[in-house]
Amino acid sequence: MPVQPKPYVLQCPSCGWKAYHAPSSDVLMPHQYPEQCPDCSFSPLDVRTPGILETLKGCREQTMKRLKG
Repeated sequence: MPVQPKPYVLQCPSCGWKAYHAPSSDVLMPHQYPEQCPDCSFSPLDVRTPGILETLKGCREQTMKRLKG
């Protein structure tokens, strides 16, 4: 039975860059998320559970992307 994965935040410990991800399915594709920081090329990125404000902001951004097409 498919289970939708929980949202997560990727964060660079070097420069502070971060990105919110809320996968829409449990199918993992290669290169679905960056393996190194797009700003400073630091690797590995930290993966953590988002806080409530990050979740609300991330949901809003993803909804806007879907509405724009």
